Amino acid sequence: MSKTKKAASTTAAKTVAKSSVKSNASQRIQALEDLVLNQDRKFNILADEIDGLRSLINALNKRLNAAIKAAEQGGLSGEAVTRLIVEDNVKELEEKVTMLVEQGLIAKSESGKIGEKSFIVGREISEEGNVVNPRIQFALPVIQDKTLKDKLLSSKLGDIMKPEKEGELSLEIMEVYEIVEQKVEQEFKEEEVTE
Repeated sequence: MSKTKKAASTTAAKTVAKSSVKSNASQRIQALEDLVLNQDRKFNILADEIDGLRSLINALNKRLNAAIKAAEQGGLSGEAVTRLIVEDNVKELEEKVTMLVEQGLIAKSESGKIGEKSFIVGREISEEGNVVNPRIQFALPVIQDKTLKDKLLSSKLGDIMKPEKEGELSLEIMEVYEIVEQKVEQEFKEEEVTE
């Protein structure tokens, strides 16, 4: 902990201690609640910073692994490293879908039509027909844009959704899954009544 933060924390504790001498019980409780809330906010900020650092470390690790792999393959270049990172990201996304299927959270769509509770896997394609993003996946219920949602609802497996605006990417629908409704089972035990 830095000296400034430690001093601030110590000062806050001393303020609470001093104010407790001159204040009533409810004021002391309020001062302690304020101190706890302040510490909780600091903890949340610290947790966010740790998550950000974790993401940064994961990205650096992926780049380093891709650079090592590219060097082993004899073609260490920015393009080769980027290609290997993209391949690794695609593999991770495929594994996530496999895990969701194995856990019974999603199931392959029999019809291939996109519905209100669909999970969609696609890829983004440029106007020239080049694959720009080899894998994008999302649950339809999280889409907020009504126009996009309606367009997706009128699509099915194999369709290529053309963009509304020039210069945007097309979306090719590669896989369609249905989100499986989860049933919550609760066991209720009857209390024995003794008379």
